[in-house]
Amino acid sequence: MFSYLLDKIRSKLTGWQNKILSPGGKLVLIKNVLSSIPMYTLAACCPPRAVLRTIERMFAAFFWGSKDGVAKRSWLAWRFVTRTKSKGGLGIKCLNDIMDAFSMKLWWKLRHGKGLWVELLKSKYFHKRHPCDAFMTSKCSHIWRQILRGRKLAEPFISFRLGRGEGSARCEAWIPGGPQLDSVAIPSAEGATSGTRRGSGRQTRGRSRTQAMEYTDGASAVSMAPQRLGTGELRRSARLAGRRVVLPQRTVIVRALSDRGRKIRDSRARNSDNGGPDIRSFWTATGWDLSLFLEQFGVEAARRLREANLTCILAPDSLVWGDRKGSFTLAAAWRCCRISHPTSSLFSNIWGKCIPAKWSILMWRVCHNRLPTDDILQKIGFHLASRCHCCQDGHGENLQHIFFHGDLAMTVWSAFRDFFKARMHSDFLVFLQRWWRGQGSHHRRSLAGAIIWVLWKNRNKHRYEGRGAGSDFLVREVKRQFRKSLSSYRHLPAVPHWTLE
Repeated sequence: MFSYLLDKIRSKLTGWQNKILSPGGKLVLIKNVLSSIPMYTLAACCPPRAVLRTIERMFAAFFWGSKDGVAKRSWLAWRFVTRTKSKGGLGIKCLNDIMDAFSMKLWWKLRHGKGLWVELLKSKYFHKRHPCDAFMTSKCSHIWRQILRGRKLAEPFISFRLGRGEGSARCEAWIPGGPQLDSVAIPSAEGATSGTRRGSGRQTRGRSRTQAMEYTDGASAVSMAPQRLGTGELRRSARLAGRRVVLPQRTVIVRALSDRGRKIRDSRARNSDNGGPDIRSFWTATGWDLSLFLEQFGVEAARRLREANLTCILAPDSLVWGDRKGSFTLAAAWRCCRISHPTSSLFSNIWGKCIPAKWSILMWRVCHNRLPTDDILQKIGFHLASRCHCCQDGHGENLQHIFFHGDLAMTVWSAFRDFFKARMHSDFLVFLQRWWRGQGSHHRRSLAGAIIWVLWKNRNKHRYEGRGAGSDFLVREVKRQFRKSLSSYRHLPAVPHWTLE
């Protein structure tokens, strides 16, 4: 069914010459061309996870390269690549997160209740119910499954702005400082009559053996036992109170029991469309009816309502997305559904307008220690003798030696260290963080990228071509690359004088 999607991506990859593209060029093509191909499909339906994994494997094979149709080694797992740049990734969006964001968008539109398609789904799946009470059946459509998945992801970020109070008191997150409310069980009249107050040493008698709970608001107290009542018990309780009760379909009787009279108060909740009693049913001329609210939702919810200082007004109710502006956007949904990771200043400094993408990707691999050095190749199973070709002492090759501790690397870094007054450190990554601090951060980051790029190219020439350059040539090459990277950005501070020598 989704073979057309895979064929379209393959046709794009076949037309591009993979060998002449730099890592930065590949990254731009993946983020702006390849990632946009499945967008319409993800918005319209929910492809299987296997299809999305296949597409991401094609992206990874294109980024890391291939030879004779066989993908090369992926030096970093795709879940790390799809992180944001400031958190150790390359900023490529994960397709699973995009699909979840589209599912959250469908649920947001359904919650607003606008459109002919909303009326169709309502009549088919949650007629006379609140959308939050809808459930999945074995014969439901594929799009309904996607919407229910979006409900699970989006509801924690949706809040309810109280107006007239026409929304459901149970299903809407209208009280600040907590999730949606859960109705507690309602006690029976027999249990309330035979029950005793807490501290008397006797258990509450009745059908349930649970202990009574109390909530004190001023001088009055309300006790309740968590037990659900059937229709017969409601009728018997009403007869004890001397009232005639008519029980239409989907009607709940909420009774508040007081210490002074154990009076039963009926509050017919319209849960045909609102999923339980609406909010205004707990609002009176003198404020909130905490006794009735407590009986329905429990002690903690009543405490939150009393501390929230809410009032019903004439403005209509509205849904608010949990963002700063309060409006729903697909980007905000994507930020909510992706996995959060801590921000790293090390990875934040390797990207910039004045730093070419190929330098940033190389520094990104250096920070992750994912370069094909001898020590890494030995760890993954290659049997070889490690020797640094840039030094005469035959030191073993590793990342720290190539870029920092080697004789050639130390000479290059020392040539520019005095201009920025950077303190030395035994660890290369700690030294980089010190290097980027202080004034002229744009120059510092660009110069570090140029040094790492020149050292890595010189290492590859020594290893695979048998020829390399000395320290004087490398310092001049670093200055040339540095001037070239800053030449097209006029809004940056002036280029240091030593680059013009």
